[in-house]
Amino acid sequence: MNDFLVSYSRPKWILGRNFSVPDVSKAIGLLNTSNFTGGPQIQVAGYDMGSSLQYFLDSIANTYQLKDDYSTVKGRHQMKLGVEITERRNYYPSAFNDKGYFAFQNNWTEACPLGNAACASAMSAAGITSPGGNAFADYLLGAAKQDLLTVSGNIYRGYQRYYGFYAQDSWRVTPKLTLNFGLRYEYWSPWTVPSNTVATFNFQTGQIEYVLQNPLDYLNPAKCYGRCAPLNSNIPRQGYTAGNLDLAPRIGLAYLLTPKTPVRASFGKFYDGNINNNFFSNLQHGIAPFNLRNEVATAGSEQLPPVLVQGNFPAPSPTGIPQPNANPPAAFRVPLSYYPTGAVLEWSLSAQRLLSPQWSAEVDYTGSHTVHEFQFINENAAALPVGPLANVSLQQRRPFPQWGDVGTWAPIGWGRYNALVASVKNAGWHGLSLMANFSWAKNIVSSDFGSSDIGNENFRYPYLHAGDASFTPRKRFVAGYSYQLPLGKGKSFGNSLGPALDKLVGGWSFSGITEFSTGAPLNVRSPDFSGTGLENYGEPNRICNPNNVAGGRNRLQWFNTACFVAAPFGAYGNSTLGAITTPGINNWDLALSKSTPTNFPKDSGRVDFRLDMFNAFNHTQWGAPDNYYTDLGFGQIFSTRPARQLQATLKYIF
Repeated sequence: MNDFLVSYSRPKWILGRNFSVPDVSKAIGLLNTSNFTGGPQIQVAGYDMGSSLQYFLDSIANTYQLKDDYSTVKGRHQMKLGVEITERRNYYPSAFNDKGYFAFQNNWTEACPLGNAACASAMSAAGITSPGGNAFADYLLGAAKQDLLTVSGNIYRGYQRYYGFYAQDSWRVTPKLTLNFGLRYEYWSPWTVPSNTVATFNFQTGQIEYVLQNPLDYLNPAKCYGRCAPLNSNIPRQGYTAGNLDLAPRIGLAYLLTPKTPVRASFGKFYDGNINNNFFSNLQHGIAPFNLRNEVATAGSEQLPPVLVQGNFPAPSPTGIPQPNANPPAAFRVPLSYYPTGAVLEWSLSAQRLLSPQWSAEVDYTGSHTVHEFQFINENAAALPVGPLANVSLQQRRPFPQWGDVGTWAPIGWGRYNALVASVKNAGWHGLSLMANFSWAKNIVSSDFGSSDIGNENFRYPYLHAGDASFTPRKRFVAGYSYQLPLGKGKSFGNSLGPALDKLVGGWSFSGITEFSTGAPLNVRSPDFSGTGLENYGEPNRICNPNNVAGGRNRLQWFNTACFVAAPFGAYGNSTLGAITTPGINNWDLALSKSTPTNFPKDSGRVDFRLDMFNAFNHTQWGAPDNYYTDLGFGQIFSTRPARQLQATLKYIF
């Protein structure tokens, strides 16, 4: 049998913001922001600020696919061969932080600058125990810890092609044993930008390297807007190379241990090179003149604030080409030179047991190890201000002092997942259908998926905060069930009812989904006190088990906040991902339904009634606690999942 497929699809997705608001950034005196309306994104430690939505994304992906699968049966072998070719052409207009971004902490209003030992000693001698200060006061002064502006000068277009080939055999070795084995080869090409508006960074020389010999050729119609412009031969056109030895073996077996007990085992390797194009659009277009980026980070230990909101952002150089040793230093994002394809190794072992003609039970173990995931790091992060570097400025502590932040997503992320699942199900037993399972799982990851794959940004310590993934509860029970009530004609009860009464009480069914789950892990965030000018949040120090709360947990103190203290200046906090757990789930979604034949206007006529009850028992389902260390509501819960909702449906089908 041969199965041949040719397809074309054009999905589109938009993440927009309200452009009907005034140009707030222009009104407050910010320079050189984008032509869109809106205001800067304001981040004030410990406070919720009303800001314009940061993102505007308008993505269109044209996908062309050709696929052919051939299968044949030869004796006890069922063999398959296949090939797949896919091309994706993405159009990706985007805007992010194009009206400016400012982060504020209490650096400039506390008693002593961070890391000033003499001031701290004098404060202690005066009996002052708290440094004071307030992030909102810093905000009122306009004294930011970090600012950022990104303005896109060129719309990203990226092309990627995929080739996949596989061979597979299912071999019935004996009546009790079946083996499955196969091999797949895949190749995901690097994302190609037709206009060649790509740059990378040479970490040996400390120089920016453009694919175009003259980066401004992308504006020149005589050079086909970069498409037919001269290229540099010392770097690939895409700015990076991708893995091309992606062989994926798969093997599985099924063995009938007893007539009622099959055992299965499997192992496989799976690749995914179709990294969401917004990663590479951010990297391949992450540098001027294709994407103007103005970013200033401070250590927080300066005597006076070096970043003020007023008068930002200075104009770029006339050519827009980043220059070393500028003031402020040029910051940008670039791809690394090589990206191996992300992959996951998976293995499983399961045993099933037929308990009766209707009932069966199963126990499964599943494990996986993911490698080469994207994780954001700063390749030009400053070293910690300790030892001989204690009094050295942030800029001089960078590997390349002539540049600012050099951000990238590196293929260094990983995840380790193990789970044990016990389940029971039936195929209809006295009107009851049931499928239920209990799972115990542990998932350790190197970075937080919910924060754009961010762990510790300093390239020296990428795995410092590795811990429990925020989307995997440790224990979870889920049951789905449906029960035909034994009422009415032909049932255990009410078999002698008259026709009218039978239509009223007969034909009812009860169904539902029940879920019990422990809380998912969550990390605690704090301002960054490391003095290395990181772009995102830091972690505090954890000094005890925060999940032990005297008197029990409640919404006013979901975890022991005293277990977290600020990390000292010049250090990263020791708290990790998954330091606390969120509230669990105790939820019942139930439904009561009935179908009544009317035989009008024809035999198929019927009336259907259904009552859905979501969170039927109106159990309070708490949301996640406030996990930001300096918030006034730190450790408290301010949200819930939806309360009980009822929905009644009446349908006449004719």
